[in-house]
Amino acid sequence: MSKDILQQLEKDGLDIALCRAQGYDNAASMSNVHGGVQRKIREVNPKALFSTCSNHSLNLCGVHAFACVPSSVTCFGTIEKLYSFFSSSTTSFVIQRWQLLKEKTGKHLKRFSDTRWSAHYESVKVVKENIETVVSSLEHFQDPTKTNLDTRSRASLLLPAVCDFTFLTYIQFWLSILEEVNLVQQYLQSPKMTGYRMHQTKRLE
Repeated sequence: MSKDILQQLEKDGLDIALCRAQGYDNAASMSNVHGGVQRKIREVNPKALFSTCSNHSLNLCGVHAFACVPSSVTCFGTIEKLYSFFSSSTTSFVIQRWQLLKEKTGKHLKRFSDTRWSAHYESVKVVKENIETVVSSLEHFQDPTKTNLDTRSRASLLLPAVCDFTFLTYIQFWLSILEEVNLVQQYLQSPKMTGYRMHQTKRLE
C-alpha cells in the first residue's frame, strides 16, 4: 500500500521529501511501527511524522466503552432490532411498518455504524425523541386483524424491551454522551481542521 501511495504522489507531482506529516486510522497495516505504511513512508522520508487519526480513535473509544457494559450492549441491541423490525424487508407488512412510523414521527430510524459514531447519535436521538410513537406503533402491530403472525411476534418481543426502565434510562444517558461525541467528530472533520490545529487540540488533551 505504501508503494501505491508513493506512486500516486509521484503521478500528482508531489514530492514526498516535502511531506512533514502523515495520518491514517489505527489499523496495524497502516500504523504498525515495524511494518506499517507509516513506517515504510518514514523510511523514504524520516521527516514525515505519523499521527493516528483522532476521529478513528474516538470511534474506537466509543465501541469499546459500550461493549464492556452488558446493559449498554442490550440497549443498542434493542435499537438495532427496532431498525430491523421496521426496515429489514420489502414485504407489504414491512412497508406498512415503515410507513406507519414515518407518518407518526416524520422520521426514519437510523442504522448504527461502527466506523461513524455520529450514526449512533442519530439512531438514539430518533428513538429517544419519538419513544411514545415507537411504543404505539409496536402496539398497533400486535393487532391480529392488521398484521401477520411474524409481525405480531416480533412486535410482542420488542414492546417490553422498549418499555423497560433500564432501556429508557440508557437511551437518555447515551444520548447525552453521543451528542458530545458527535460535536467533536464534526469538529475533527471540518475543512478548517489543519495539522497545526490538530496538534494543538492533542496538546490540550
